[in-house]
Amino acid sequence: MREQTDVFVIGTGPSGMAAARTVKMKRPDVSVTAIRREPSYVPCALPYALAGVIKVDSYVKDEARLMTDLGIRVLDGQVARIVPDRKEVVLEDGTVYVYDKLIAAPGAEPFLPPVPGVEAENVFSVRTPADIHAILDYRRPEMRVAVVGAGYIGVEVACMMREAGHEVAVIELLDRVLPASADAEFSAMAKRQLVLGGVQVNLGVGLEKLLPGDNGPVRSVLLANGTTSPADLVILCLGVRPRLSLFEEAGILAERDGVIVDSHMRTSAPDVFACGDCVHFHCLVDQHALGGKLATNAIFQGKTAALNAIGVERVFEGSVNTCVTDVFGLGLGAAGIREEDAAKAGMKVVAGMAASWDAYPMFEKHHEGKVKLLFDRGNMIVIGGQIAGMQCVAERLDLLALAIRQKIKATDLAELNHCAHPLQSGVPAHNPFVIAAEDAIRNAAALAEP
Repeated sequence: MREQTDVFVIGTGPSGMAAARTVKMKRPDVSVTAIRREPSYVPCALPYALAGVIKVDSYVKDEARLMTDLGIRVLDGQVARIVPDRKEVVLEDGTVYVYDKLIAAPGAEPFLPPVPGVEAENVFSVRTPADIHAILDYRRPEMRVAVVGAGYIGVEVACMMREAGHEVAVIELLDRVLPASADAEFSAMAKRQLVLGGVQVNLGVGLEKLLPGDNGPVRSVLLANGTTSPADLVILCLGVRPRLSLFEEAGILAERDGVIVDSHMRTSAPDVFACGDCVHFHCLVDQHALGGKLATNAIFQGKTAALNAIGVERVFEGSVNTCVTDVFGLGLGAAGIREEDAAKAGMKVVAGMAASWDAYPMFEKHHEGKVKLLFDRGNMIVIGGQIAGMQCVAERLDLLALAIRQKIKATDLAELNHCAHPLQSGVPAHNPFVIAAEDAIRNAAALAEP
């Protein structure tokens, strides 16, 4: 069977759905067909079902209705291959779709380390709703849980499994918690909060082997330093790898971490665009490859691909990788690059620090928070920062991301016009962005002195 469509979209995750909806909303006359291998869902909400904070499957979205209401045709199934020379997509059932433009967003899958025991029945990942069902079906009270990986998902899984009453140990190859986004002082805050919550934290040591008991399932994990940790349930949170087989088999250029696209999300094949977790993309600040497979990045990329596919120019200049989490009540996140990232890129930087309250100190419920801002020493433009401990960490990070994208200088942030309210902010004279910017200006002046 052969079908015709103006735009064919592979995948209905955040990027694919954003692409399909953008095309149809901008150009209602354009026919759009999207195929999904599974219903869409909110990936970052998955860990919270492990402790009953949210209901299981509440994160599954009715994306078919969101698209069909706009006139998008939604198919259930998988793509067998892309044939760019003939502008065809061949489905596994043999149906061929001829397209004018193709937007591919097949996503990514969990990375499984090549260690013995990884295929055991009590070893899981956290990537899909099916993974959550599998963990909950297997889990029993008082099981000892090993969480491998201390990135955002690993930390959240550890917190939730501990909230659910389990003994939890975190294992991280690198020397800090949140190693891809947090500087040492902010990582230390996250680690301290995990320990206070009753989580055992093992840093700077890799996973060597998963050791089975007499009946087959894993009963302990062997670390690279020779120590073992008991585990009745192992959850791997080691990031994802892009699904690249469709691109590679079609002769479309790709790197290990994703298909290669230009600033318009075009691949090396004519009229084929790609977006989301399958894409190799870079940091807005230093132009280096960026590993952040985030829904926020995916949505913007999907919209960018869609607009360019219908002839409306939109440029994706790179990501600032804004991300945030909660560690037993401690809000913590980052945007832009860190000092060590800047050093690798050969950039000279200066940092400014601030500690402030998230409410006036005469109120019982006030908490101290910390802000770190990083500036290019040459022009004093903000290029990164981290925030911890305050109310509305996500909203403050959004402001920081905007400042990075708009190339705001320290002097501008030092003169930030901000609001204040006794229950919603620190006192007017102690806005953390202003204090951190002023601190950076003083530090830059000291560095400039002969």
